[in-house]
Amino acid sequence: MKDNSIYVKCYFRIEAGYKWGKGMDETLINEFNKELAEIFKPLGFKVKEPKYSNCSIEVWRGAENLYCHPMDLVGEIKKENIKEIETAIKKAKTFSFRCVDTYDEMFNYTQEELKAELEKIKPIIENNILEMFKTKRSNLYKSISPLWDYKTNIKFFRDDLDLKRIERDYINSIFETLRIGGQIKESQNKEMKIYRTITKKEGVLK
Repeated sequence: MKDNSIYVKCYFRIEAGYKWGKGMDETLINEFNKELAEIFKPLGFKVKEPKYSNCSIEVWRGAENLYCHPMDLVGEIKKENIKEIETAIKKAKTFSFRCVDTYDEMFNYTQEELKAELEKIKPIIENNILEMFKTKRSNLYKSISPLWDYKTNIKFFRDDLDLKRIERDYINSIFETLRIGGQIKESQNKEMKIYRTITKKEGVLK
């Protein structure tokens, strides 16, 4: 991989005077944004100014990013850099630091890297889809909707690279291969096409 770093979805919880339903005074917002820029620029972050007044800035350092709301600084940060940011924002004067909550770990895949990762788990995806469309009887079928909700366990976050579409297209192509290959049977009711995984007794349908 071009970028081997582990990224973590982070919520740096802060208190800057923001009130639900009321927001925050524009003067305070401006002071808040100004201090954030002063904190993050020395760390190597670039500051993206808000498009509208009374809105928050964003900060970027390579693929690392934070949307700086007065209640939470939210984004994906390299795992080894979380403490660095926590230390820096603890020195702020326009807000106080409360805690940091971390969630999913993920990678900064390119499109080609994601496609390669999907190929590695192709048998798992095939098995999951077959399990998804199993029914108790041969005259029972399912709509296509379970497939729409299915996602792989590959963790990525660069939506600007269209990675969600690549994952979705790959899942759909696996489903079509199973259908054309006779492992998933297609039928039709009055409203839509419906599907089921064939049983072992049926064998592969041709």
